Amino acid sequence: MHGTNRDPWQGLRGNLLLQSLSARDAIALAPQLRRIRLPTGACLSTGTDGDALIYFPETLVACLGGRRGALGGFEIGLVGREGMIGWDALLGCAEGRHRARVQLAGGTALVIGVERICMMCGTHPTLAEALLRFGLVFSVQMANTLISNLHDSHERRLSRWILMFHDRLDGDELPVTHDALALLLAIRRASVTDALHLLEGDGILRCTRGRIVVRDRGQLELRAAHAYGAAEQSYRSAIGKFGKRAQGAWP
Repeated sequence: MHGTNRDPWQGLRGNLLLQSLSARDAIALAPQLRRIRLPTGACLSTGTDGDALIYFPETLVACLGGRRGALGGFEIGLVGREGMIGWDALLGCAEGRHRARVQLAGGTALVIGVERICMMCGTHPTLAEALLRFGLVFSVQMANTLISNLHDSHERRLSRWILMFHDRLDGDELPVTHDALALLLAIRRASVTDALHLLEGDGILRCTRGRIVVRDRGQLELRAAHAYGAAEQSYRSAIGKFGKRAQGAWP
């Protein structure tokens, strides 16, 4: 990814987790990474087989879900430029515990083979510690998703997911359809439409065909209430800056 230069994180700054690495770990890892672009709907190969990869999203946003065999699964969270996909392989899991599918308009990610990065983690223990820390942070997001699914209204759950998408994108426009949101939340499309109409009517969002624009982040956070914020704060405490707030980006 880079040659000799004064910036150990050259080429890595599109991913906040990589940007948080020590200079020594960044210099070691960067030449092993390659950039790929994936379209909407692409499934990411994780696990420990020969074709499996570890993904560090840059502009890509992926939805992770739990596996339920032939019955499919359920959505538990999002990963974008703040994290990685496939961290369970670092723990020796032969099959990825989470399925991952690219959302929105697709995008880029830095990737590395599982075998290669596991070897590197064996010789760079601080690298392994930094990467696995994200898995712990993601577990907070997963727990919040499960609690929200059980106790929160459709409007509150929808507000939370829109905020999570918003955190992982530049700007305020989300290229997402009502159908896609209905699948993520496991609710009827009509319920998504009703909730969006309420938020749009209050001037919080502007919705067009295949697009949602966040107009008032502060009010959207109020609608999400306790369903949003714990996982994001956990990331900022454990790893580094991440996300947006009503007044702008977090310092």
